[in-house]
Amino acid sequence: MSESRLVKSTPLTGFRPVGSHGEPAFEAHRQLVAVLSSRLGEGHAALFARPQRRSDGGVDWFTDRAGPIRPVSELDAAERAALRSDLDRKLEDIAGLARTLAQAPGDNARRLAGLLLDAVQTPGPDACMAVGGRPLLILWGFARGDTVPGLAAVPAAPLRPVPTAAAVPPAPFAAPVLSAAGAAPWLARDWWRWLLLLLLLLITGLLALRACGPLPPRVAEAQPPPADALWDAEARGRELERELADLRREREQSAAACALPPEREVGEGEPAAPPMRANAPVTPAPPASEIEPPVTPPMQPAAPTLPELPALAEVPRPAPAPQPRAEAPEAGCTPQRLPSEAPEVAIVVDASGSMEEPIAGAPSRLDAAKGAIGDLLNALPPDVDVGLVEFRDCERVQRDRFYSGAERGQLKAQVDALQPGRGTPLARSVERAGTILSAQVPAVMVVVTDGEDSCGGDPCAAAREIKRKRPNLVINVMDIGSGGASPAACMAEITGGRVYKPGSAVEFDRMVTEAGGQQDIRECS
Repeated sequence: MSESRLVKSTPLTGFRPVGSHGEPAFEAHRQLVAVLSSRLGEGHAALFARPQRRSDGGVDWFTDRAGPIRPVSELDAAERAALRSDLDRKLEDIAGLARTLAQAPGDNARRLAGLLLDAVQTPGPDACMAVGGRPLLILWGFARGDTVPGLAAVPAAPLRPVPTAAAVPPAPFAAPVLSAAGAAPWLARDWWRWLLLLLLLLITGLLALRACGPLPPRVAEAQPPPADALWDAEARGRELERELADLRREREQSAAACALPPEREVGEGEPAAPPMRANAPVTPAPPASEIEPPVTPPMQPAAPTLPELPALAEVPRPAPAPQPRAEAPEAGCTPQRLPSEAPEVAIVVDASGSMEEPIAGAPSRLDAAKGAIGDLLNALPPDVDVGLVEFRDCERVQRDRFYSGAERGQLKAQVDALQPGRGTPLARSVERAGTILSAQVPAVMVVVTDGEDSCGGDPCAAAREIKRKRPNLVINVMDIGSGGASPAACMAEITGGRVYKPGSAVEFDRMVTEAGGQQDIRECS
């Protein structure tokens, strides 16, 4: 399970996002990472920090990379030079990929080229951080409010004075290089700005030449997915797997419908049809003159009269043995639905330090939560995918992928490994869980917590925003030890869920299974 670390929280005052087709570039982080990972490698994809919107309108920037987080101003000259060389090399590779995609056929390739060009735009030198000695960009895909849309990454090249023979000390990496005409951006050298400007002009020229040519035959293309879905790669992969399973099931049903029925065999004791016999030839009757009178037989003595025998009762014919039939499954035990219709369940677990407090029937609240979640996993139908989000403190929210029914053992191991930390970023964890749930199927989020958000978040606003994007979502809250009204009760109220208050480990087991919102398959055995 990868651990995400908060690099920096930035307000958006004075900045505006850049993008195309009405979609900000920074909201396409998953698509950006997927393209860079497949084309250039993980190192290029890790250059861009992962953004997460805050309820106050700002953005949190996260990274999965290990190592100390330092601003560039704290580096010495050698470290700054190595960091800048690494950054320039990766930006050159991304620019080359954008040129290749811009020349490829199809609108999707051109959209990706535009995404790469928008992503490398930053508002200033503070957008670069050093994490483990490697560059990391925050505020990527943003420009200052007074910049021209689409040209934030192509500033005008300043006029530089001709250097003299005297040695000129190198400028610090984090500070802009000043000249007589003004300050040059820190992100690239002069040739880089001219190269990017030339690339934009080349793309404009190619589009203009295409407009002058004959119109190609119109081919309907699939509409791009809605921006609200955030193009979660995992959710999309699960939907494709379900569609494939549906197609296979339809194919099997069609093949079964076309099969010939087996020949019926005559059962034991069942009468068989008599064989067909040819009609005997009819002999013509002789003439009447040739008919001889009948000869009277001699009288025989009368036979003794025998007593009448009782009528024999008709022996009943044994009925044919009934063919065995498959028993229909008990209603409600086996879900009668397609794989693409199966619901999803996300579990959000509070692993803060207060979860170490004891509860009746278990050493700690966290131990009771582990056991209750294990029972829930045993009760869920096998076609339900389950995701896990764990929050330990304000700067660390851990998220794992969804687990299928065949992978429940791995998920139980992750739950058993939960350890208490500090802090309760409840709102941020609910937002993270909402992004991994699909908007196409019913979804249930089970939130296990014992306190309010201690990291400045607004759980009510987070639940309201998730419900707007995913109307099929229900949030059920397991409130442990809050005493009075639950601080997280608003999340259940907004989404149509419930608040449970377990007082012991036994009640915890029962309530968590009920909060999962699915049929308990253990009741069918």
